[in-house]
Amino acid sequence: MAVKNKADVAIENYPVLIIVDRDELLKDGVDPSGMCVVDSAGNPLAFWVIPQTLNTSKVAMYVAIPYLAPGEQTTLYIVSGSCEQRPEDLFIFFDDFKRLDPSRWIIVSSPRVFNVTVRAGRGLYLSGMFADTQQYLKVLSQPFTPPLAVDALVTPLTGFDHDACLDVYVLGTEGAHPSEARGAYIHAWGWGSPLNTSGTIAWYRVAGPPGSAEFLWDVTTWEEGGSSPVWEAGETFLFRIGVCAEGVRYEVYRLSEEGLERILANWNGLGILNETVIGLGQECGGAYGFTQRAVFHWVAVRPYVHPEPRVEVGVERIVESPLEPILEFLSKPANQMLVAWSVAILAISLIFVAKMLRGGRRRLKG
Repeated sequence: MAVKNKADVAIENYPVLIIVDRDELLKDGVDPSGMCVVDSAGNPLAFWVIPQTLNTSKVAMYVAIPYLAPGEQTTLYIVSGSCEQRPEDLFIFFDDFKRLDPSRWIIVSSPRVFNVTVRAGRGLYLSGMFADTQQYLKVLSQPFTPPLAVDALVTPLTGFDHDACLDVYVLGTEGAHPSEARGAYIHAWGWGSPLNTSGTIAWYRVAGPPGSAEFLWDVTTWEEGGSSPVWEAGETFLFRIGVCAEGVRYEVYRLSEEGLERILANWNGLGILNETVIGLGQECGGAYGFTQRAVFHWVAVRPYVHPEPRVEVGVERIVESPLEPILEFLSKPANQMLVAWSVAILAISLIFVAKMLRGGRRRLKG
């Protein structure tokens, strides 16, 4: 497989997400439960297989790229072996919540959330009964300095309102309800009914007060993937938020028996420079009177550049077509709409010009 640095800055010890076909590994004599990742010189690289994908059709892993200058690429190989996997050494921060470490997390809830349960063990289980509007229950991390990316594997167990939330807050605002804080969020968002068990996935960018162009709330249309699909309580997703001075990148992967599949992605040009805090939790808006439940299986903080490195499985070198920037531009629904409107305006303009020319010729003949 090949990895290319697409950014205009070098990357160093940079974990990239790689998804490989389990059957292809087995064909090559590699058991996903006993393997190593090496570079072209045979040097072992730090990696971590996402355990929830180990027995799926597509195995997902993070592999640390030691160094790549802008535009450079490298080749990686997966081989049989018994290499140790230590996600704590791979990421800036990692927690799979075997216990809730008070030196890393604090629990915060608003006054009208009752029967609160926060339990670690096999992931972090959160539950609370929301008895009023604009309430929240969350755990907050230590501060981190952008640029950075936060990846979290989450399972909403209910579909009432904001049932499972990954929030990246600007430090100093994290104690407020997310609509009053500042940051970038991805929420598994139910539809406000106590009998509901499904919802949609929304992205948020709160950089200004409600009603301003910098307040983007409950946005369920994504550049890649279009309108969010409906999820059912009990489904598992990988939420990824990358923040930097240039903007925020949002990505959502769905986990199934087939493995991880990216279903949604979006870029927003409002960047984040200040120190940030991670929030994992739940909230409600105008609806209340229900108990929300969710599991956060693990969370990782890693370096982030925009655009992120390009990964291609099954090749030793990435060869890019000169048409690729155009195709990438046209792949986004918002740009497709822009092109469609441009073509329509051009067609109308040509029709108008043609009519003007015909009218001019008639006057000359007359």
